Amino acid sequence: MTSIIPLTSNASSIFEIEIEDRLLTLQTKFNGRAGTWTLNIDEGDIPLAIGITLVLGVDIIRQLNLEIGALLCFDTSEQGVDAEIDTLGSQVLLMHLTEEEIAALEIETVQGATIA
Repeated sequence: MTSIIPLTSNASSIFEIEIEDRLLTLQTKFNGRAGTWTLNIDEGDIPLAIGITLVLGVDIIRQLNLEIGALLCFDTSEQGVDAEIDTLGSQVLLMHLTEEEIAALEIETVQGATIA
């Protein structure tokens, strides 16, 4: 089921969360120079991903093959603005979609396509 991962606008935040039956440690950091948020993902003492930039409109972990579904940033203001220092977790949310939800969306997109 699609869920919102509880992020905050603290300049650096670390917390544990269960995703797809795996206990993961997520760490967010704000890079003041670049004006971007990044995400690290660990499983136990094993780093799975380091420094993923939180940007809108893409599965930020797709290329990593972590088998935990998809992570997507969404701007609730519908202005299409990536998270700023004070908007992560309030205006810009991080959503998790399961593998099943991704497959259903792909099928829906294919079946909903029209051929002229």
